[in-house]
Amino acid sequence: MYARMTSKGQITIPQEIRKKLKLKKGSLIAFVLKGQQAELTQVEDDVMALKGSVRVQGPQNFDQIETEVEKRIAQDVADEA
Repeated sequence: MYARMTSKGQITIPQEIRKKLKLKKGSLIAFVLKGQQAELTQVEDDVMALKGSVRVQGPQNFDQIETEVEKRIAQDVADEA
């Protein structure tokens, strides 16, 4: 299967792959470099599922927390390769 990259660096993941990986709008994808190849992996962990499970004081910026967690999960996936 092939996908053509746009001038903005975007690609469309073929429908067959999206279905097989159960990807949908908003799915988080990690790209893992392996030499001259890149592997894509769906990141299933969602920090928002943990919202309210830990007591904290004061208001929290969950969007910022989720973004940071997503970065760390992607890095962990890349480090496992």
